[in-house]
Amino acid sequence: MQIRKITKKENVAMAHVIRSSLEAYGLALPGTVYYDANLETLSASYDHEGCAYYVLIDGNSVLGGAGYDRFVGFESCCEIQKLYVSETVRGHGYGKQLLLFVMEQAQKAGYDHCYIETHDQLQEALGLYKKLGFQEIEKPEGVVHSTMNRFLIKNLESNV
Repeated sequence: MQIRKITKKENVAMAHVIRSSLEAYGLALPGTVYYDANLETLSASYDHEGCAYYVLIDGNSVLGGAGYDRFVGFESCCEIQKLYVSETVRGHGYGKQLLLFVMEQAQKAGYDHCYIETHDQLQEALGLYKKLGFQEIEKPEGVVHSTMNRFLIKNLESNV
């Protein structure tokens, strides 16, 4: 297994991992990443300063991914985005591995905090975030994915 930046050839596979994950949890709904217009073009969407998207690869298979981008709701803060792993490897620590890697990269990029949003139906993810020191906060202004109902932040200096 390796984690590396997404390339154009992994876009469709990563979109499939994200959509199938949301379907499995009953969250293939408007107001979630499921309907993001850029889902099939993640490599281009994360090709600017202050952001990156990474995939978890095993051979030629895309098993998951996660990224970060600037979050304007808080000073020196990024948002962890589109953190999903394939059902075939869920429960084996790969989501945690991806999250830790992305937080480290965000910290190297100069961010002091990271924000993440999730949903009550994603209990495994919520448990992971809390275990890694994320603190729940009120819904910040400017939340794009209106179906998400849990919001967390972490100071990266006390991190990773």
